[in-house]
Amino acid sequence: MIGAADYEAVKFLIEQNASVDTADVYDCPALVCACMNGHSEVAKCLLDAQADINKQQKSGWSGLMFAALNGEEACAKLPLERKADTTIKVTTGYYKGKTAPDIAKEKKRDKIVALLQQREADHTAMHQAAAHGDVVRLKQLLSQGVNIDTAGGYNNRAALMLAAQSGQFEAVKFLIEQKANVDKGDARQNTALQGACINDDVKMAKYL
Repeated sequence: MIGAADYEAVKFLIEQNASVDTADVYDCPALVCACMNGHSEVAKCLLDAQADINKQQKSGWSGLMFAALNGEEACAKLPLERKADTTIKVTTGYYKGKTAPDIAKEKKRDKIVALLQQREADHTAMHQAAAHGDVVRLKQLLSQGVNIDTAGGYNNRAALMLAAQSGQFEAVKFLIEQKANVDKGDARQNTALQGACINDDVKMAKYL
């Protein structure tokens, strides 16, 4: 799939079973191109067809990152509503190491910064609920579209890791039932299983 500027063409290609994640000659996936150029209708079409929401082009830019860079609010909302990862980073160039929130702040994209800050607050609430074993709150946050695997805070840990390290068995069980990534590591590449083992939590380790 190429360009992503022509909605009807993209829709037709999807109907013909074209890969929604195919990159163009510049190694830019269709969703990234759509968000980069402010084509929110095309971006929605691609996402509805299960395009990889976090797919990055060769320099590490995702669609959300480009939307943040260019102030494309509609294109930023779409991936955020569908649980895009806000912690992935640009891999080369001036913005190397920067996330979508970093880019939005630097470019003073205030509306997008507000959207991202709300998502960050939701993720903080998710991590706190996991650490305290608050399954009701976890259910509420997931129903609001919070990404179950988004990591943050100390050692860049995800909710499952925090629940496991805190001995919150019911929260761990719930998160796994909701398809949390059991193999996701923190900044030190430790997984939830390793966290349980460190705490000598045999029941938790066996479940994981």
